[in-house]
Amino acid sequence: MTRTTTMTSLAAVLLLAGCGDGDAVDGATEAGSAGPMTTSGPTTMGSGGPASTGAGSSSGGADGGTETGVEPPSVDADAPGTNTLGVWHPLASSTSSLEASVSWSVVDGPGPVVFDQPASLETTALFFVPGPHTLQVEVTTPGGSATAEVVVTAETVEGTAAVFAPEARELEPTLSSLGLEWDLSDDPEHDAYGLIRWRTPGDAHWQRSLPLMRIDYAYLADSLTGYSGVPRPGNPLAFDMLAGSALFLEPGVTYEVEVLLADPSGSFASDSTTVQMRAEPTWPTEPDVHVVPGGGGGTGTEADPYRGIAAAVANVQPGQTVWLHEGDYGSAVFSVPGMPGQRTRWVAAPGEVPSFSSVRIDGSHVGVFGLRLVGPGDGGPGLAAFGEADEDIVVMGCSFTGFNYSVNIGASRRNWILMDNDIVGDDTISSFSGEGIELGYTSGHVVAYNRFSNVADATSYPTRHCDFYNNDIIMSVDDGFEPDFGYANNRFWFNRVRNVHANPLSFQPQLSGPWYFLFNQIYDVPPSYDNGIPSQSMLKFNGQVDRNVFIHNTFVREDGAVNGVNLGNPLFTFFSRNNLYLTRGEVVLRASSYGGNEYVPPMSYYALDWRADLDHDGFSQSSFVWPDATYEDVATWAAALGIEPAGITVPVDDLAPFD
Repeated sequence: MTRTTTMTSLAAVLLLAGCGDGDAVDGATEAGSAGPMTTSGPTTMGSGGPASTGAGSSSGGADGGTETGVEPPSVDADAPGTNTLGVWHPLASSTSSLEASVSWSVVDGPGPVVFDQPASLETTALFFVPGPHTLQVEVTTPGGSATAEVVVTAETVEGTAAVFAPEARELEPTLSSLGLEWDLSDDPEHDAYGLIRWRTPGDAHWQRSLPLMRIDYAYLADSLTGYSGVPRPGNPLAFDMLAGSALFLEPGVTYEVEVLLADPSGSFASDSTTVQMRAEPTWPTEPDVHVVPGGGGGTGTEADPYRGIAAAVANVQPGQTVWLHEGDYGSAVFSVPGMPGQRTRWVAAPGEVPSFSSVRIDGSHVGVFGLRLVGPGDGGPGLAAFGEADEDIVVMGCSFTGFNYSVNIGASRRNWILMDNDIVGDDTISSFSGEGIELGYTSGHVVAYNRFSNVADATSYPTRHCDFYNNDIIMSVDDGFEPDFGYANNRFWFNRVRNVHANPLSFQPQLSGPWYFLFNQIYDVPPSYDNGIPSQSMLKFNGQVDRNVFIHNTFVREDGAVNGVNLGNPLFTFFSRNNLYLTRGEVVLRASSYGGNEYVPPMSYYALDWRADLDHDGFSQSSFVWPDATYEDVATWAAALGIEPAGITVPVDDLAPFD
C-alpha cells in the first residue's frame, strides 16, 4: 500500500519563532506543547495577591530522605487570587530540583478545571464555575515528592448568561476526529465558551481540544438565491451554538469524553460519555472465496474459482473475503452486504490486477480493495452506491482512469472511507464538469491518502463530520476541495494542493462553521492560461462564509492576490494562526465592494467583531487592497484594522523559486 508522504507545512517552519497564545492544535494532552487558543482577546490576569504560597509538604524516606540518600524536593506555588471566567489563568510554581516530574490537579472546588500544561511548573488553567478552587502542584524526584496548594477564585462578569440545550445535537466520531454541535440561546455577548476533553479508561491525564467556536449563523434569504439545493431537507439554515472538533484521536480506541461549556456570566453545562472511534481498515490477507472472469459456474475454491461476479454474488456469504484474480470483469454489482465490524470484502489477489468498467455497491458494510477501473464504462461514474442508504463502505488502493465522475456516493449514504486511491479524470482545462470524489451532500466520510489529477473538482459537497487528510491534488480544472453547502466540522489537514486552475479552496457557500484547515500546502499556478481561462483565487469566498480555523497552512501564488473572488474580509470570521500568505505579485490580499454579485452578503456582514481572531500570520511584502484604502504592508494594514498585532512580513525574494 503506497501512501502520500506527509510534509511539514512551510508555515510551521518559518513562524515557530512567532508563536504566542492561541497557537495550539489538538491531539496532545493538557500538558501539550503549545498554549491555549484564546477567542476574546489577550489573556488578562485577575486582581489580588497570591491566595497561598510556600514550601507545601514533602515526603521521602523515614528520615526525610530516601534509601539512596537523595534529598526530597521542595516546591512553591504562586498565582493571582481571582480569575475571570472564560480567561485562561496563569499559574506558576518553582522547585530547586533539576530532574523533577510535575503534575497539577484540583483538590477542591465547585466545578471542573482544565490545565493547559499540567506537567509544567508554569501553566494556565480554565475555570467553568464561579467560586474558590484549590489547586495543587506536585513535584516528584528520586528523592520523593512535594506538594503545594494555591486557591484561585473564579468570578463572573456582568451580562446575559447563555442558556445551553440539555444535550448535544451532534457528537459524531470518525477515525481520528470527534465533532460536536451544542445549541444555546440568550448569549448576545457571544462569549459562551467550551471544549472537549478525552482520555482512555484508567488514564489519569486528559487530552483536550481547541476551544469550541461560537457560531451565530443565519442564512441570508437574499443570498445565493441562484443556487439549487438550498435549503436541503433536514438541515436548518440558522444556528446559535458552540461547535468544534477534537482532532488527532486514535482510530479504533474507546475514550471517556467530557464536554464542558460555560458562560462568563455564570451558566454551566457538561456531559460525560464513552465514544468508540471508528477503526482504520486493513488490507485483507486471507481469502474465503476465489473469483475469475467468466460467465458462471465454479465452487469458489482456488482450484475451481467462481467464474464471474454474478456467480460469486449468488454464493458469497456476508462478511466473507473474496479474492479477485487477474482479468476484465466489465461492469459489476457487489450486492452482498456485510455486518457491523465484519465487511464483505472484494480484494485484488496478491500480484494481480482485476479490471472493471464500472462498479456499483448495493448494501452496507462492504469493502473493495485494489481494483482497477477504466472509463468511460457505461457513461456513468466509475464507482457508485446502488442501494438506498449504503453506509460503512471502504474503497481502498483502487485506481480510476478516464471517468467524468470517478466516485459518486449520492444521497443518504454515510461513513464511507476512501483511502489510498489513484484518480485520473477525463477533464481538460476547457472543461469544468466532473468530480474525483463526489460526496453528494452526505456526512461522516474519511478521504485520505488519495492522489487526484485531471479532474474538475477533486472532492465536493460534504455535509458535516468529514475528514480530508494527506491527499495530493496535482491538477484540477475547477476547485481542489469544494465543501460548498457544508455545515459544521468538515476538516482538512496535511494535504498538498497544486496547479488548481480556479480555486484550491472553495466557500460557495458555507452553511455554518467551523471548518478546520491545518498544515496544508497550497500552491497555485499563475492567474492566466494559454486558452484564456482566468484563474480566480486560492480562497473562493463567493458566497456566505462562516467561522473557520486556519492554523499552519502555507499559501503560495506566483502572481495575483492569494484571494480574489470576492474578497479578503471573510477572513474576519476566522481564527487564524501561523499561516503563510505569499505571492510574488503586487497584492497579497484584496477585498472588493461586492458589486454585481447577488450571491454574496453585503460588505457589513464581515465587519470586524467578536468573530475575528487573527494573529501570528506571515505575509509577503505586497500591498493589501481594501475598498477604502490600499495598505503598503502588513504593519499598516494590521494597525489600521486592529488585527494581526504580531503578523510579520516574509520576504519572498529570499526564498527559492516556487516549485
